[in-house]
Amino acid sequence: MSIIQKTIDKLTTGNKMQYILVGTLILVIILSLFSLFWARSGKSQNQFGSGELRYWCEECKKEFTQKPKGGRRRPPDMMMSVICPSCKKRTGELMMQCPNPECKEWFVRVITPEGMFCPNCDTNVFEWQNEPRKRRKKK
Repeated sequence: MSIIQKTIDKLTTGNKMQYILVGTLILVIILSLFSLFWARSGKSQNQFGSGELRYWCEECKKEFTQKPKGGRRRPPDMMMSVICPSCKKRTGELMMQCPNPECKEWFVRVITPEGMFCPNCDTNVFEWQNEPRKRRKKK
């Protein structure tokens, strides 16, 4: 008699508690494997959203996007200038979107001792992010 047949015989002759235990164990294993494959596939949400970062070239005054280099939670070029695809110089500065839902303007991040302000609506980004979430409008 094979091992599989012996296992089936043991399961069919036991009480209901064995069925529940084996069913639960199989369900846990399947869910664990699914979670592992889903996390490894790269389809889980990351901090970059669509995967594109916006930059502004100080040299040629053009806006461009780049995908961050993989393998790290925060790419090293996030705080450094990147190479512009138009002029081929390292003058691309990272841009961010204003958190104010009435503005949503993109601008180059400039951090001062007073804070970081949107040049369009003069919103202090740091203060906006520290406000209670109930005051923010949902999309």
